[in-house]
Amino acid sequence: MPVLICGAATAVGRQIADSLLDDGGEVRLFSIGDVTSLRQRGAFVSFGTWDDEGRLEAALTDVHTLVFVPHGPPARIAAAAKIASEAAANAGVQRVVMVSALRVSTSLEPYRMALAQAERALASVPAPTLILRSNLVASPRLIDALLTADLAGLDAIDVAPIAVHDLAALVVAFDRARADSREGTLIVRCDGPVALPFGTYRMAMQQRLPTAGRVGRKLLGAADTAALQTFIADGFTDDMADVDGFALAGLHPTSVV
Repeated sequence: MPVLICGAATAVGRQIADSLLDDGGEVRLFSIGDVTSLRQRGAFVSFGTWDDEGRLEAALTDVHTLVFVPHGPPARIAAAAKIASEAAANAGVQRVVMVSALRVSTSLEPYRMALAQAERALASVPAPTLILRSNLVASPRLIDALLTADLAGLDAIDVAPIAVHDLAALVVAFDRARADSREGTLIVRCDGPVALPFGTYRMAMQQRLPTAGRVGRKLLGAADTAALQTFIADGFTDDMADVDGFALAGLHPTSVV
């Protein structure tokens, strides 16, 4: 039975789709973004907006697992998860996987608060729910932000960056292990193998790409920069997700530094 990915046009969503296809899986995508390369590889694409519950429910027909990759502003993330949970319940989806972030249980930061609402919505689906709470994900968009945005004052924040392909590999590993359970929520922690101060990580990313390579890169707007500053300043430690997702799946993530 297939997997359907909401948020397939994001870096994480694309990598999850690619990894599932590499593993021989049957993949469906629900997206309004450009996913041409994935469709050419054999993924079935259902085009629809995040708030089109009817179209999403139709796309979820006979789907085993819904993979929800959050994207967009906080209010939309929470609303999209609620709609996705209702569509998944109506379609009889047998499992839900959500990519989340650390500290959603204790944070008052807007993005993490939206993720907490999304987690609760998806956990309400009458099927087993797996929440992957990740550390800082080293996506191309984030690396661009590290190279261009003013993120002063965050150098001492501890991070354990995780590569996008490692996060995708974790989704694939859990997809292979389709259990017989019919309910319950499992929250796992997804840290990269190397912990270091954010300032050190940012410097390493800057050294990988010379100044000339930054020409033409899209600058974050003031609002996006402020949101990123707040998100990183909130930290990535002291989370309630005590289960190590990579250890549980028998995987060894690679270092992005």
